[in-house]
Amino acid sequence: LVLSAFFSCTDSIVDLPKPTNGTVVLDPESEDGESQNKREKWFEAMHLAAPGTSWTAIEYNTSRKKAQKKQSLLTKDGQETIIDSLLYGEWFELGSNNQSGSVHATAYDQDEDMIWTIADGGSLFKGKRDGSRWEVVNQDFRFSRHLLKWVDNNGEKRLLASISGLPHYSDDMGLTWTSSTGTPDIIDDSGGSRKFVFAYDADQLNIFCISKAGFWSNAAIYRSSDLGETYESILNLSTFLWNSATLCVPNHSDEVLLMYDIGQNNPFMRKFNFTNDVFDAIGKADLFYEDEFRHNLVGAKIDDQISLVTYDHNNHLLRSNDMGLTWEPAGTLPAAPWEVGLFMCPSNHEEVFFGEVECYKALGGGFFWQKINTWGAYYSDVEGSLHADIMWFEEFETTDGVVFQLISNHGGLSISYDYLNTVQNIGMAGLNVSQYYDVKTDPNDPSFIFAGTQDQGFQRGRINNNHEPADFEQVISGDYGHITFSRGGEGMWTVYPGGSVTFYNDPQNGNSVAGFTLESQHETVWIPPLVENPWSDINEIYMAGGNAEGFDGSYIIKLKFWAGSIQRENLPFDFFEFSGGEVSGGEVSAIEVSPINPNLMYASTSNGFFFYSTDAGQNWELSMISVPEPHFLYGATIHASAIDENVVWIGGSGYSNPPVFYSDDMGANFVGFDDGLPPTLVFELAANEDESMIFAATEAGPYVYLRETDSWHDLAGVAAPNTRYWSVEWLEEQKIARYGTYGRGAWDFQIQEPVSTQGLANLSIALKLFPNPTSDVLNIEINDVQSGKYLMAVHNMSGQLMFSQSVQASGLYKNDLEVASFPSGQYLVTLEGEMSRYSGSFVKK
Repeated sequence: LVLSAFFSCTDSIVDLPKPTNGTVVLDPESEDGESQNKREKWFEAMHLAAPGTSWTAIEYNTSRKKAQKKQSLLTKDGQETIIDSLLYGEWFELGSNNQSGSVHATAYDQDEDMIWTIADGGSLFKGKRDGSRWEVVNQDFRFSRHLLKWVDNNGEKRLLASISGLPHYSDDMGLTWTSSTGTPDIIDDSGGSRKFVFAYDADQLNIFCISKAGFWSNAAIYRSSDLGETYESILNLSTFLWNSATLCVPNHSDEVLLMYDIGQNNPFMRKFNFTNDVFDAIGKADLFYEDEFRHNLVGAKIDDQISLVTYDHNNHLLRSNDMGLTWEPAGTLPAAPWEVGLFMCPSNHEEVFFGEVECYKALGGGFFWQKINTWGAYYSDVEGSLHADIMWFEEFETTDGVVFQLISNHGGLSISYDYLNTVQNIGMAGLNVSQYYDVKTDPNDPSFIFAGTQDQGFQRGRINNNHEPADFEQVISGDYGHITFSRGGEGMWTVYPGGSVTFYNDPQNGNSVAGFTLESQHETVWIPPLVENPWSDINEIYMAGGNAEGFDGSYIIKLKFWAGSIQRENLPFDFFEFSGGEVSGGEVSAIEVSPINPNLMYASTSNGFFFYSTDAGQNWELSMISVPEPHFLYGATIHASAIDENVVWIGGSGYSNPPVFYSDDMGANFVGFDDGLPPTLVFELAANEDESMIFAATEAGPYVYLRETDSWHDLAGVAAPNTRYWSVEWLEEQKIARYGTYGRGAWDFQIQEPVSTQGLANLSIALKLFPNPTSDVLNIEINDVQSGKYLMAVHNMSGQLMFSQSVQASGLYKNDLEVASFPSGQYLVTLEGEMSRYSGSFVKK
C-alpha cells in the first residue's frame, strides 16, 4: 500500500533481552543527542510567553518569595497549616529511593568527607563517598547546573552556586543564600552566567565567568575578586552565542585563558593580565570551526610549559604548546562531546575523558579512545556501570591523599578511584532526585503507583505505610510520559517520546504486550498526551496529535487493544488545519472526555486554541477566550467537572495571560481563573469529589484552589520541595493529593483534621457524640469540662469550616447541633479553650 511510505507501526513489543535486574533495555538508537534537543525545544515551547518575557526570571522571583514565606509558617508534628483555619495537612515523600535522576555540578567538603551535588530539578544534596547518608540540604531554591564550589573565606567555608542562572553564595553550609551583584539582569530564558573558572593572583582567589542578559545580548567576561560577592565586566565578546567562547585555567597554573570566535569561524586566544586587569591578546589560533560550534579547551602546566587540548567540528583532537596559536593532530574523537566536553584530570594530565550519551577515556595520548561501557550495559550492572548521558566530570582529593573522580549522569552519580577503569554508582539509595513526567495510582490499589520518567524509564512500586520513600522497579529504560488506564485499571497505557505507545494487561507485574509507534508528517508534541475513555468497557484510549495514517494533520487518535495488537483510527477533525494550518498551526497538546457526558470532549493546542465537541469528537467548535492575547497560552491540561457537565477548566502557560481558564457553558467561552496563582505553567489539574478544592501541578510548585475563598493558595508549606510539579491526582478515600515532581520524585499531601498549632494541655480528650451516624440532630456531651470560654467548631474532612459558636462551659457540657443541612459525609467536632481541647468525629447520613 502507498501508506507504507509514510508511516510505520509496531503491533507488538520486540522481546528484548532482560538484564539481571529485569529491566527491558530499548534499542540503543533511542538514546541520542537529537532526542535531547527535541526534548529541550518541546520544553521551551511549553513555556510560551510574549516576546521579551523571561519565564525563568518570573519563576525565580516566585521562588524567592516562597522561600521567605516558609520562614513564617508553623508546623506541629509534621502537620502544616497551609491556609489559616481552612486547610490542614501533611506532606509525605513517596520515593523513588533507589532510582536516581540526573545530577550536574559537584563539590567536595574535604573536612567532612562529604560530596555535594545539584539535582537536575534544582535541589541541593550531600552524601558520603560510599553512597550512604544522602540528604537534601536545600530544596527551597532551584539551583542551576553550572556552578557548585567550596572556597575559603578567612578560615570559614563559603559555598558558591547559581540559582536560576544568577550567582549566589552561602556562608552557613547552604541553608541561606545571598545573590551576587554585578552580573547582568536576565531578560529572557537564554540569559545567565556559565563556564566558571577559578584562579589565584598571589593569595587572592579570582572567579571568572561568561554572562549575558538574554538570547540576543552580547556575552561578556565577568570577574569577582571578593569570593563571589560582586562581579564586574572586563571584556565584551561581541557575540551572542554561548558556544563561541570558553574559559580555561590549565591544571597546576593560574593562567586564565580565553578562546572565542572573532568572526569567519576563526577562534582568537587571550590571557588575563592580573596587573592591568585586562585580557591581553595572544593571537589568532590556527583553527577553523563551523558555525555555532561548541568551543572547548582544557590543559595543564607540564614542566613549566602550558599544554592545551581542544577538538574541531570534525572531532579531530588537537594539541598546542604555544598558548593556542598553533595546533598539532592528536587523534580523532569517536563521537561529538556534549556540553560536558573534555575533562583533563588534575592529578594526571594523560587521563582525559569526554561525555555524550556514553563516556569515553583517552588511550595512547588521545589517538585511541575506550568507551567505559555501552549505555545498555548499565541495566545488567547498575552498581558498576555508568548510566547514559554524561553531564559533569570533577576530580577531588581526600585529606589523606586519596584521589577520586566523579561522573554525573542521568542516572545519578558515580565515583572512580582509578581514572574510570572501574566505576561505582553511589546514587543507588537516598539520592532521591527522580524526574517524573507523570505519576498515577493503580485505580484498584491506592498503595501501588506508576511513574513515567526522564531517562529512568517506566517505573512502578508499592509505597510504604510508614511514610518513608519506597524503592521502585524500573520496568523499561528510556523516557516515559503520560500514563492512563482502561477498563477500570485492568489495562494500562504509557507513551514514549515521538508517539510510541505501549499497552500492559498486567500493570503491576507484567511487561508490555503490544505497541504502536506513530510516524506522520505533523507529529504531535514530544510526549503526546494520552487520556482514558471513561465510557468504554474495552481497552480503549485517546492519543493526542499526528495522523494514524501517516499523512498531514493533527488528529485525536483512538487506540484500542484488540486480539493481541493495537488498532488505531483518526477522529475526523484536523486540529492543525483549524488552528492556523501551515502558517501557524498548532498540534493537539491536551484532550479530555467528560466523566458525566459521553458526548462531551475537549481539546487544546500548542498555540493556544481550544475546541469543544458535543458529539463525541465528530465535530468541533472553537472556544472563545476572554483575554486580550491568549495566543501566548500553550494548552497543557484540561479538567472536566465530574458534577456539572457545563464546567471545565483549562491550564497551560501563564506568563503573558492567566495560567488557568474556566468555562461554565461546556467550553464555549472561557474566562481567567487565576486569583492567587502566580504567573506560571500549569501542567495538570485535579479536583476533589465536590470540587470545593482544585489542585494544580505547576512550574512554580503545588497549588490549591478553595471554593470558600474563591482563590488559589500555595500548597507547598514548609516540607514540600521547590521544584517543578508535573502531575497531580486526587485520591478521594485517602484524602490525598498525589503529586509527581521533576527532580524530587513523588509526594503526597494528605489532608487532615484541623488542630491548633498552640500548646494545649489535653489534646486527646474525647467528647461524646450521638446518635452517630445521624441525619438531623447531633447530641454533644462532655463530662468535667474545665471552666472557661470555648470555641465549638465543626469542619468537614477537607478542613472547611461548617459551623462555629463561642460558648461558656463548666462541668457537664451539652449541646444539640442541627446538621440536617450538612452534606453527607464525615465531620470533626472540636471544643477548644485556652488550655483544653476536646474532639470527636461523626457521620452525617
